[in-house]
Amino acid sequence: DWELIVVDDGSTDGSLALVENYVRDDSRVRLIRLEHNAGRPAVPRNTGVRAARGRYVAFLDADDLWHPQKLELQMDLMRNQDIRFTSTATRWFRNDTEVADVPTDAFKGFPAIQKVTHSRLLCKNIIPTSSVVVEREILMRRPFIEDPRYKAIEDYHCWLTIHQQEIGHSCKFSSPLVFYRLAGSSISKSKVAMFRKNYMLYSEYRIGGERLGLRKYFYLGTY
Repeated sequence: DWELIVVDDGSTDGSLALVENYVRDDSRVRLIRLEHNAGRPAVPRNTGVRAARGRYVAFLDADDLWHPQKLELQMDLMRNQDIRFTSTATRWFRNDTEVADVPTDAFKGFPAIQKVTHSRLLCKNIIPTSSVVVEREILMRRPFIEDPRYKAIEDYHCWLTIHQQEIGHSCKFSSPLVFYRLAGSSISKSKVAMFRKNYMLYSEYRIGGERLGLRKYFYLGTY
């Protein structure tokens, strides 16, 4: 009872042909081709959310990997405890051999879980996008901001908005269930660029209709 939506954001390698083979063999796999590269991840993510038919949405960026038990653990928690948003910790890697030996039965019962509140999230984005499972209707109301200025922090803005306006808190598994590939082209590796992005976000973000004011410098300090 699942669907796999692949949003092709102008790929130039063999990804398209590979996905088309899966589409022919499995009706649960769906391919959406964007006319051209959007230049920012918010566009393909919103496209996939709008196309989704299920109650829940999970994200997986092209360069990341999931632990085989990731969805099982998150869905069990969300269904049993009526939780609408979960995430997990991540582990960084540079090549596939570093995650080849991860056991598939590593977790018997639930790993440790921590509460993520809006105030805690303001201090630092601790929610990796490829770890998120969330109710689709929430993202339909609070989509990723597609303003090009928010590239690389559109996820942070989205999580902040959801935690402020939709949910009291979310739950994060302390165990790394997502493997994040380190790449030289990753914008998140540039501390200076990300500092500027966060300064812009804190300068424009509002709580209850009001800007953060001088508080933004405190949050920048925690970053």
